[in-house]
Amino acid sequence: MSIYINEKTGAMQLIVYGEPFAQERPRFSTFSGHVHAYDPKRSRAYKEKICAEAVHLMYKAKELGYQVPFDCPLQFALYIYRSIPKSFSKKKTQLAREHKIYAHTKPDADNYIKCVLDGIAHGKSKILFTDDSRIVSIRAIKLYDDTPRIEAWLKPI
Repeated sequence: MSIYINEKTGAMQLIVYGEPFAQERPRFSTFSGHVHAYDPKRSRAYKEKICAEAVHLMYKAKELGYQVPFDCPLQFALYIYRSIPKSFSKKKTQLAREHKIYAHTKPDADNYIKCVLDGIAHGKSKILFTDDSRIVSIRAIKLYDDTPRIEAWLKPI
């Protein structure tokens, strides 16, 4: 895991190594006659991993004088690097390493986006931004790489 802040542009990068994980469907249970929705264990664990790195990024941003959490329009970019499947041919593996082919299989990019944004926001904690509505631009791309990870960029406009 690593963090980076470009002091010229204000862009912040958060890298979380390991196989990317997409948001799963919520689970439901009944307690005392009331239905409760909750995150599956794996989704919750991945969000907590992202949250821990987002907290480090927040403290670094505050040290550099940024007013965090941001309460302004933000651009969000997410690069999802999934493991190269072992079933790929040598030629296809090389194209994947060069990022010339996309990971166009499930899970969907929007499920990755949701999981990462939930991890950064961490409920009502407001780690890097005050509300999801501050995100006005989103870009996401799914690729293959030898080092599976997610790279999330957040930039005030």
